[in-house]
Amino acid sequence: GFHNRFFTAQAMGYSRALGDDTVGNAPIGVALRGVWSPFNWPGELLHIGLSAAYEDRQDEGATQGAFPESRAGDFQLMQVGLDDASQVLSAGLELAMVSGPFSAQAEYQFASLKSRETDDPSFSGFYIQTGYVLTGEAREYSAGALRGIEPRSRLGAWEATLRFSNLNLDERNVRQGVQNIMSLGVNWYANANLRFMANLNWVDVDDGGEVVLLEGQDPVAVDEETMGIAQIRMEYRF
Repeated sequence: GFHNRFFTAQAMGYSRALGDDTVGNAPIGVALRGVWSPFNWPGELLHIGLSAAYEDRQDEGATQGAFPESRAGDFQLMQVGLDDASQVLSAGLELAMVSGPFSAQAEYQFASLKSRETDDPSFSGFYIQTGYVLTGEAREYSAGALRGIEPRSRLGAWEATLRFSNLNLDERNVRQGVQNIMSLGVNWYANANLRFMANLNWVDVDDGGEVVLLEGQDPVAVDEETMGIAQIRMEYRF
């Protein structure tokens, strides 16, 4: 990759994880990402990013889905598995800004699958997130991505966040529903490396299909589902 103060360019190729002994031809993917930051000064930022990826799935098919912004239960409320999908083309748009203690970011993702059985469906998702640092610090930014906060006080820094996300898996011959999630969060940055996070998520699924909630179990129907998720996490950055 390449990056300087105002531009970031990244490219990568990928396949199965090392040590994966799955039988069959390995899928192959390539991804590109470019970022322009016309304003990039301490406490002031405007970020615009574009990304694209292509995957040749060989004979493995493709799966689309998402966790309800929590891995505590290790399950997805929405899933699409297309055994005959041979190719996946995806694209994304990123926007972010920082103005002193206030920050906002959003991302839109679109994926198109080549599948004869389901007439080449397309799926999409997005999120919008805002944050305000109650102690006055600004989010840091480097290499084309928003980072954490370096507290000015030995007592750390506090940040309040609000987030909304949407995943739409209803398209043509695939009807797996729409998932909306509203999240409230509080982050405490003990120092530049250590962060504690508390979140409340309200999850709503409309017109969902069948999903496998736990590996090895039979699929269950998720038609109209709502749930609340509370989680506390710790993150340490080396």
